[in-house]
Amino acid sequence: MTVLSSSSRRALVVGLGVSGIATAIGLRRIGWDPVIVERAPGRRSGGYFVLFGAGQAAARRLGIGAGDVPAPAGR
Repeated sequence: MTVLSSSSRRALVVGLGVSGIATAIGLRRIGWDPVIVERAPGRRSGGYFVLFGAGQAAARRLGIGAGDVPAPAGR
């Protein structure tokens, strides 16, 4: 069994949708090392939260903006 010191805490984040991204960012901010697993072979071309209204407020709280998110491959 591997014992991690408090300075090397890791957490498993399953899924890289909006909740997974927010969780990984929050964990990183408090010193955790998030390990992310996603079963999708690549990014979807749509279906992510829209950056207006509540979506813009959530993105600001996460410290990201539309310019921080790369376009899906092939675009």
